[in-house]
Amino acid sequence: MVRYGTNVVKETVIDGDGYRIEVKRPPERRRRNRGARAHPEAAFAAFMKSGYATTSMLEIATRARVSKRELYALVGNKQEMLIACISERAKRLTCPLPCPCCAIARP
Repeated sequence: MVRYGTNVVKETVIDGDGYRIEVKRPPERRRRNRGARAHPEAAFAAFMKSGYATTSMLEIATRARVSKRELYALVGNKQEMLIACISERAKRLTCPLPCPCCAIARP
């Protein structure tokens, strides 16, 4: 596969009869997945700085380096963002292995 700038990709493929042909096509766009991982951290930082009431989705989107539209598609609204942020932090607090402190707390 050969790239010609960013607009065209030249690729050699084999057709149904076994002949090699060269095809030019637009490049595949890779979907960025960094927003899915970055938004709880960005939201937590924004909530800690400004508080829940004054933090805007635009501020969270800017911190996560995603568009506001993509952020709303990933999360929904600010309340669900707070729930996702708390859930992400709570996952870090659970012990991965049984330990004496967890055994005491459980009935």
